[in-house]
Amino acid sequence: MVDGVQPDRGSEEGGMKRPYVLARAAHDVQLDVPAAALDIPRWLFGLSDIGYQRCARGHLGAGAGKAEDGRRTSVNVESVGGHLAVQHYVEEIAEPAHLKLVSERSDIWIFHLIHVRPRVTWEMTLIPSSERACTFHHEVCIEHPSLFIRIASFLCLVPLFVRRHDDEEAILFAASLASTAPRT
Repeated sequence: MVDGVQPDRGSEEGGMKRPYVLARAAHDVQLDVPAAALDIPRWLFGLSDIGYQRCARGHLGAGAGKAEDGRRTSVNVESVGGHLAVQHYVEEIAEPAHLKLVSERSDIWIFHLIHVRPRVTWEMTLIPSSERACTFHHEVCIEHPSLFIRIASFLCLVPLFVRRHDDEEAILFAASLASTAPRT
């Protein structure tokens, strides 16, 4: 850490090499639904394959299950800017207003040529803005320990494509989640 800022590259931290950030995207969507009326984990793990596909043009399929230790999992298959990605997410935090999923070894093929196994973190939170509204915060971070892979992903515009994909899916995920609120 330098002047209170974490480096965004593979650096030594506590004797361990930090991975390089290949791409990071975040998007906030305002919802006219109280945060207390929503449950992100229930929504996501109940989302059908077709429901997932409706939330972005690049979504090819998804399914939910359980890991051997009982934690819920989500396998997502998508094409982001022509790069095929398969995430093997496991829940780390699962609260009604906060879901954090981590895929320790996703499968990504950059332009279907370079196979990469990055760590992908997907996090969604609900932030109350009033008694009747909230903000849906959606964030994705892709990391890998190789500088070569970081450079290759940058040259193949992976960060740009991830941000564009996140802009689309965050809005449609928010709408899908909001549709689960009880009618009053």
